[in-house]
Amino acid sequence: MAAPRFSKVEKDAMLAAYLAGEKVREIARQFHCDKTYPSILAKRRRKARNRNERRDRALAAYQAGEKIEVIAALTGYAVDYIRELARRRGIPARVRPPRC
Repeated sequence: MAAPRFSKVEKDAMLAAYLAGEKVREIARQFHCDKTYPSILAKRRRKARNRNERRDRALAAYQAGEKIEVIAALTGYAVDYIRELARRRGIPARVRPPRC
């Protein structure tokens, strides 16, 4: 039997119940899912939040004028990925100073 698909509303309700301290077995019974699913869902949300915070830190450092190589070393992102993130967010590309 295939696992049920949950809508965003259902996932949000499940996560809210989990974070409110409701028993996992009760949540699983209410949503007809495995008892491990609510904790897996919470873990996925934490990872996504951490990933977004890391991107925001990289872009803030880029806008503050930090060297892109330093940002890459601190965040673990590739230099090209940081440039692409900035471009997607509408942050103007930096102009390299001319070589002497």
